[in-house]
Amino acid sequence: MAAGTEQQAAGSAEAVARRRAEMKAKLAFISAHGSTYSIRLLCAVLGVARSWFHD
Repeated sequence: MAAGTEQQAAGSAEAVARRRAEMKAKLAFISAHGSTYSIRLLCAVLGVARSWFHD
């Protein structure tokens, strides 16, 4: 694999890992605050599709 291609692959993997971590954090936040605020509201504010959150 060429150096540029390796850097692209590493960058892509890091971006995927970062997005996954962000989504996990959002879902954890919704889970933690779902008893205070509506799940629908939390999903809308955080930009998460309601179908992603399963309570």
